[in-house]
Amino acid sequence: MSGTLGTVSTDLTELSQLYGDSGPHPMVSESISGADLDRGTILARDASDGKFKQLVKETAVEDESVGAGDDNTETFTETLAHSPVIPRTVTVAAGAVSGTDNGFGTISGTGITGTIDYNTGELSVTFAQAPAGGTAITADYSYGDADELHIPRGILAEDADAALADVSALVCKAGVYRDANLTWPSSITAANKARAKLAMADKGIYLI
Repeated sequence: MSGTLGTVSTDLTELSQLYGDSGPHPMVSESISGADLDRGTILARDASDGKFKQLVKETAVEDESVGAGDDNTETFTETLAHSPVIPRTVTVAAGAVSGTDNGFGTISGTGITGTIDYNTGELSVTFAQAPAGGTAITADYSYGDADELHIPRGILAEDADAALADVSALVCKAGVYRDANLTWPSSITAANKARAKLAMADKGIYLI
């Protein structure tokens, strides 16, 4: 059984290939925007307009400067260049001393403690021993989209061509689905995908 409605195409046989079990697989009609998308595309909800769009991957940053050691300063405060910062992606290092965040805004490691505000990127770290003069203090982290397009909210249940105009289409909001039959952002990293899958599980969407 199949049918078309404007620029939305539904094929129940192909839709069933997304399912990872016998159900249920609740769906809601949502406004889709921005691109010609295939069924099975992982979707995010744009916080600026409430429309569903293709998920975007996180962006990784390496060795961003937080400061430099001077043999005296123990505490360094900096606002990272990009936000929102993705929890559990932050590492701050000064030579061999490094600390990582715990997903709740606390940074810790041997010889280092600190905090990170994920929303603003404001970072503060304190070393047990002041870094030697000239030692680079750096931060590695990943950041997401300001409109929350890095946060998965559902799976597109039917082909939807929204490249030229918004369309209404069914979006799966819960249930078990086959990861191999879903469309993720190109070149998404394994770590980014793992975080996205955890976020989906928190919303009742499970991938196998």
